[in-house]
Amino acid sequence: MFKNRVEAGELLVDAISNHDLSNTFVLAIPRGGVIVAYEIAKALHLPLLLIYIKKVGHPDNPEYSIGAIGQEGKELDLDSDYLENEVVQQIRSAQLKMRKQIEVYGHSYRDSNLKNQIVLLVDDGAATGNSILYGIQELKRLPVKKIIVLLPVCPLDTYKKLLKVADELICLEVPLNFNAVGQFYENFDQVDDQTIKRLLTGVAFSDKKKG
Repeated sequence: MFKNRVEAGELLVDAISNHDLSNTFVLAIPRGGVIVAYEIAKALHLPLLLIYIKKVGHPDNPEYSIGAIGQEGKELDLDSDYLENEVVQQIRSAQLKMRKQIEVYGHSYRDSNLKNQIVLLVDDGAATGNSILYGIQELKRLPVKKIIVLLPVCPLDTYKKLLKVADELICLEVPLNFNAVGQFYENFDQVDDQTIKRLLTGVAFSDKKKG
């Protein structure tokens, strides 16, 4: 159990601090992942960028992810059992949310040169792991040198799934009884835009632009 996302980030700092982190970027998935990633970037003096990924919710339960989309505009493993017209509204909703976040936050990883760099891909937890999987797919297309996924918590089946595709996976808690990420935090409040913008001005950002 974590007190909050700040504590989760501090614990992940301890877990990664013995790595060689030269030429390394921290990439956060907004929103909650930004708080965790900020603590890592701040403590290790690393640049923080955002990787915009939105889950595509189940037509009957938007909180349950059946896939994910990112800035590349591609969907990840959408369940073929759903009729296209059942899912299209969920995709459009996810796209709209992502575009609004990009407008408000900026600092996309696509505006920096990450080719052959080490990347710490961070979120505040993973349930299905679809968002992290999509992030890994996008980063491998660059390609980056190494992808290290940092998570406070995820269920065992997701851990095994991510372990197959990440170069390295550090997850602090892998519970057998998992219902939702929030159950492993004492405080798991919604993160507002002002908090994200404040944190993004509190760390150094890369000035390495695309060539």
